Amino acid sequence: MNRGDLLIYKKRDNTNRIAIVLPFHHKFKGIQHVLQRSYKKMLSNYPDLKSIFPEPPLISYRRAPNIRDKLVHANHTGKNLKTVDTISNSRSFIHSLMNHSGQVTNTISRRSSFIEGGSANTVGAIYSAECTKHKKLYIGQTIQTLNARFNGHRSDMEHYPERSDLSYHFRNNDCDMKTDLQISVLEKAYGSSEYMKHKEDKWIMRLKTHTPLGLNTKTSEFGFIYKSLFYK
Repeated sequence: MNRGDLLIYKKRDNTNRIAIVLPFHHKFKGIQHVLQRSYKKMLSNYPDLKSIFPEPPLISYRRAPNIRDKLVHANHTGKNLKTVDTISNSRSFIHSLMNHSGQVTNTISRRSSFIEGGSANTVGAIYSAECTKHKKLYIGQTIQTLNARFNGHRSDMEHYPERSDLSYHFRNNDCDMKTDLQISVLEKAYGSSEYMKHKEDKWIMRLKTHTPLGLNTKTSEFGFIYKSLFYK
């Protein structure tokens, strides 16, 4: 193209097309054709809609994350964040109870698995909590920090033990969460309640932590799927 033509300012067309913004994915490649066909069919059935939607919707894609997004951040408060981590670790009663071996075992069901691992400050996780006094394992999930979740378990043990199987066991079996507990981050995860429950059920079935082989008394509707895969 001629360089002079490229330097001439070109006024953009102010289109009134409705924009549908999607995250980029290869499966969306043919969606424009689907919309075109649906648009024509809609106008053939309802011609008056032409005055409202004179043109078919415009498909646009969000830019996918790149390496720059992962490496460069606008917020440079690493020092403050380190201070917060130090404070939360010092206040967390579970800091010294974390399992860093990379593996967890249900000694009753004789099921063992490698785990992702993590600290007391892990945000979003499927975790196991073992009563070391009775050698029984409990599987749970949280989108909070792990130490916040176990502060909740400890509070429930004192006031509302029926809220979770773990709190109920420690309240009714003379167990102490400060000395009779070992916690493992099985898998780091963060999502909707349905997604987290799906992950939790998978680990319950994988390690066989259903009573009497563990402390879990129930699963969601996903449980029967994993039961057929792991509970043999």
